[in-house]
Amino acid sequence: GSKVRALAFVPSFDPRDDGRYLWIGLQNGALIMVDILGRELMEKRTTSHRGAVDFIFRNRNREIWTMDNHGILNIWPVQPKPENYHQPLLKPVRYLITPMLCAVAIIDSIMWTSSGRDISVFHRTEGEMIPYPRIFISKELGDVTNMVLVPFHKSKIFISHNNGTLSVWDITSRKNLYIIQLGKQSITAMESVGERYLWTGYTDGTISIHETRSIPWRTIQQWQAHESSVFSIRANLTAFTQEGSALTVVTADNDGNIGVWDGLLKKYWKEKKMQEYRKEYCVYRDTHVLNCSWNVDAMKPDKLSVGDQENIMEWLSSQNKPDIIAIGMQEMVDLSSKTNTARILLNSYKKTEPLQDTNELLSHRYKLWYEYLSQVIEKIYGVRSYSVIKTEHLVGLFSCIFVKSTEEDRVRQCEATVIKTGLKFMKKSVHGNKGAVAIRFLYDHTSFCFVNCHLAAGQNHLLQRNEDSQDILDSARFGLYPSTFFGGGDLFTHGTDGSQILDHEVCFWSGDLNYRINLGRERVLEHLGNPNKLAAWDALQAQDQLTQQRQKNPMFALYNFTEPPLMFDPTYKYDVGTQDFDSSEKKRIPAWCDRVLVRAADCVVKNTHYRRHEVLASDHRPVSAAFYTKVK
Repeated sequence: GSKVRALAFVPSFDPRDDGRYLWIGLQNGALIMVDILGRELMEKRTTSHRGAVDFIFRNRNREIWTMDNHGILNIWPVQPKPENYHQPLLKPVRYLITPMLCAVAIIDSIMWTSSGRDISVFHRTEGEMIPYPRIFISKELGDVTNMVLVPFHKSKIFISHNNGTLSVWDITSRKNLYIIQLGKQSITAMESVGERYLWTGYTDGTISIHETRSIPWRTIQQWQAHESSVFSIRANLTAFTQEGSALTVVTADNDGNIGVWDGLLKKYWKEKKMQEYRKEYCVYRDTHVLNCSWNVDAMKPDKLSVGDQENIMEWLSSQNKPDIIAIGMQEMVDLSSKTNTARILLNSYKKTEPLQDTNELLSHRYKLWYEYLSQVIEKIYGVRSYSVIKTEHLVGLFSCIFVKSTEEDRVRQCEATVIKTGLKFMKKSVHGNKGAVAIRFLYDHTSFCFVNCHLAAGQNHLLQRNEDSQDILDSARFGLYPSTFFGGGDLFTHGTDGSQILDHEVCFWSGDLNYRINLGRERVLEHLGNPNKLAAWDALQAQDQLTQQRQKNPMFALYNFTEPPLMFDPTYKYDVGTQDFDSSEKKRIPAWCDRVLVRAADCVVKNTHYRRHEVLASDHRPVSAAFYTKVK
């Protein structure tokens, strides 16, 4: 009648019996020994522990360590005789350690523990556990949640935290070597599987598998495994001793549900092997994509000058008859006015007339631009030459995807999602004044995802922009495709299920990313005044925040995205209606805020142009990027 808190398989003298004898720790402090094969309760001990048994470990196949929340550690030597190898001695060796532990790891005679905000390391001797000086966790790390050892990294211990970070420590020096940001959610469960793979579980029920041999880590799979928080991940490490068995990984959530997964990742390796033979079983077609982005600064299309209308036509026709035209716009309403932004966002809480007025304003603005863009596309390419397959919006963001009408039948399963990264309450984004709109679909047998972003503004808000990018990747969720849909498992990267942005084979990431140039205004203007434009752009791009993050920060969310060279002047900030950089009191530093990036997994994607366009109606210049890709 007591809740199970911990379990572990006892080493067996005969390898065929590995996984047969199970120890179970209970909430009431009892220990139960069970013979799974014989379905027999072998022994129950109620006096070994005073509190809940939170941890059970097998150490070097010679001992079982059991720990309770009162700080009692019992070490049970395993009998050397074959006939009772699975049974412990009658009396364990007992030690007193830190109570109320939340994470433990054992390395031979060394034990690492944590109660949340500190780390305690003990050295086991014949009669006692000798503590090393206690280590206090730095502010950038959240509370400790798990500790694991990864065999490939023999001198390191991996510690997860409740703010999505993972810290890596040297076992001998007990010093933090580096920190890896895996996301924003608490890492609630963690397990090393095989030599180099780390499985992590999260509060939203997702599980990720990371390849840890080199930095940046490669996330080879991520999926929605549970509906509630994952609290345990355990691998059957004895599986390789059993003929014909697989390496099974068992996960459990807070609702008591169990998941059983293939720890050998056979589906992943099968998919990877199939990639080598794609040319033999796939037919490829050439496809051209035009990605257009513009922060319109709340401009309405009916206010555009004749010259701006001509430049918008050039913007949307910068590639000759593309198969796909993706348009992303930002600041459809005035977000620079704090009063106006507050009014829009605060009214979203009130089911009153102001809310209705706000919604009508936004809907009317989206409609105006949708109709205008459709008219321009029709004027450029001809009546009914293109069809709109999807539109989506989020406060100031608006996305619209056009596809050639002759190609429309090649599009399947189009879907959109929105992600808010703006004003936060209790560290959670609740408003959409900043964020992203993501639209995904299948084009023939290739998966595409277009992300239109507006990230945090401000010269010095680099870390917030990085966090916004990570939040978008972590939070965006699409519906799952049926497992048999349109041919099966190679629709997405590495056998993933298509529920997240990076599952898709071709991802475009564009918008007002707001990354700035790390130079003073006068120095930037001096470079821009250089008649040798190539030298000026090279010098400024070396100080561009986004370029630096992509080149030097392996933990950056967009690290694996690529961007064509910036062969044009900065796109921000201009006096509206002129070619003059900001002359207001703030005199903002010119920057390439408006960008287009791409990430292609196992696909051929080549950039054919990347440029800005001279529409003067906004304080930003629109950009376009054209790509050629082979679609399977």
